[in-house]
Amino acid sequence: MSKKSHIFDISNLTVGIIGAAAGVAGLVLAYGVATGWTPGIFGFGSKDRFFCALQPDTQNGGEMWMVMYRNDQGTKPWLKMINSFGDGWNTQKRCDTIAQRLEGFRQDGLLTYSPA
Repeated sequence: MSKKSHIFDISNLTVGIIGAAAGVAGLVLAYGVATGWTPGIFGFGSKDRFFCALQPDTQNGGEMWMVMYRNDQGTKPWLKMINSFGDGWNTQKRCDTIAQRLEGFRQDGLLTYSPA
């Protein structure tokens, strides 16, 4: 086998592997879109009670980011993100940050909130 043929075979194999990986990633993404799954952020897992998800906006149509709460009885919307803020704070980033903080409070032992 000539050196040129060997390099050509390696490059074809590399392109094939990258193509297969991209195909699998596309299938996972398509499944996620079809089932309503949204990717989490690092350190924020599927066992957390508070998380962020893109949900249908029944009042205005379209979709909106919401902090969701998951427990043994199911998952329910907890807080809607209705406004964007400046300085790089879009509604998804704001939703993720709020959900992270609530989950952190819950993991630290906060059970309920009672106003004074």
